[in-house]
Amino acid sequence: MVSRSGEMMLSHVIEGGFRHPNATFFYYDQIRSVAVHGGQAPNVPREVAARFEWAVRDALSNYFALARQQSFPKRGKMLRFLDQHPDKPELLTWVRDYGGPDWNKFLEENEMHSAPADEVSPEEGNYGGPA
Repeated sequence: MVSRSGEMMLSHVIEGGFRHPNATFFYYDQIRSVAVHGGQAPNVPREVAARFEWAVRDALSNYFALARQQSFPKRGKMLRFLDQHPDKPELLTWVRDYGGPDWNKFLEENEMHSAPADEVSPEEGNYGGPA
């Protein structure tokens, strides 16, 4: 869950809320591929690039905060912690309800069953999440 919606779970655990994951989800594969393999970065609007940049900064900050808070000696332990977090089903339900159809493959890979969330339909921004 870290690579795609990890920023959401990290933020939920550390900050008690999260930004809409669509801000980074749709560009993740493209940007990761360019970062890892080289090539031309995708042409995105300045506003989208700025949201992505802050999402990455926040995710990194939350990653280090959680590692310190839980004294994780290795990345694998953090990944297990996030993947087994008791709030994961609620966050996946939120993504299913408000993320849009482009998340379907990710949700299927995470064995998520559809269930309605108790949240008001949000727009881009920060959310308290399913607390």
